[in-house]
Amino acid sequence: MTIRTYQALDALATRLSGRAPLPELSRDQKLPGRFAADDEGSGRHFVLRTGTAENREQLLGGAERHFEIDHMAEIEWLVENKDRAARVATFNAGLEEIDNALEEDPTLGGVVDHAEISGTQFNGLVTEGVPEIEAAILSVRLTFTSTRPF
Repeated sequence: MTIRTYQALDALATRLSGRAPLPELSRDQKLPGRFAADDEGSGRHFVLRTGTAENREQLLGGAERHFEIDHMAEIEWLVENKDRAARVATFNAGLEEIDNALEEDPTLGGVVDHAEISGTQFNGLVTEGVPEIEAAILSVRLTFTSTRPF
């Protein structure tokens, strides 16, 4: 049986998969040196990172242990394109689609109690000498209960 944390991460990955303009979602992969360009000339990188549990609170009552868990997953979304207008448009459309996916089903099919973007970091991802990239790390809070502290 899969632990609840991985069930929640799998549900998040499923929810984000196959949504235009987002490419295929990778799990915990390194940032490549170059991105393969699509028909519009944009290279895209879309990764779900496992992250960490920020809060594990044991709930009182009942015969079994129960924990309320806030797990913070991270999504890396990068777009590379020499055409700034095309790069920004694709990047913004991807951010909006990630938000739409969570807004449409914040329980991820009933796997979690709630999923939401809790923070966005827009700097610190791009290396010097690569000016044609828009990038963000989105922190996604997954709140759920489990009989184990994970």
